[in-house]
Amino acid sequence: MLLINAINTYAEVETRYPNLGLGYLAASVRKNLSDAPVEFKIIDRNIQQVIKEFKPDLAGITSVSQNFNIARQYADYCGSQGIPVVMGGIHLTCIPESLPESASAACLGDSEWTFVKLNTRDSILGRWGTYKNQTPGVRVLP
Repeated sequence: MLLINAINTYAEVETRYPNLGLGYLAASVRKNLSDAPVEFKIIDRNIQQVIKEFKPDLAGITSVSQNFNIARQYADYCGSQGIPVVMGGIHLTCIPESLPESASAACLGDSEWTFVKLNTRDSILGRWGTYKNQTPGVRVLP
């Protein structure tokens, strides 16, 4: 699973520290789905190269508002490669209707539990609709 922090790599303040939220998501999945080992990679740049080498089954992308266009580009690229995309972060939590069509779902708010629910076998296989209106904090495109 590839977890991407959409940042402006030219802004030193955005590259100074790693994104802890993505680490929490990975830890939550490992803890709650321990019977299904998942390999994680957390990145904030070079997504095309990483996707080519890592070949993820799922991409999770987080973003703040000022970098949402970067996140959208990442989602579009992942979608063009046939990789399901789950997006999250404060931007989508505040404006969930901005979820791009290239994304399969959004996790809204603190997403450790909802991200676990979206990473069950059924959702990875593309049956996102089963969670619509059933899992708090999840938005799925119609």
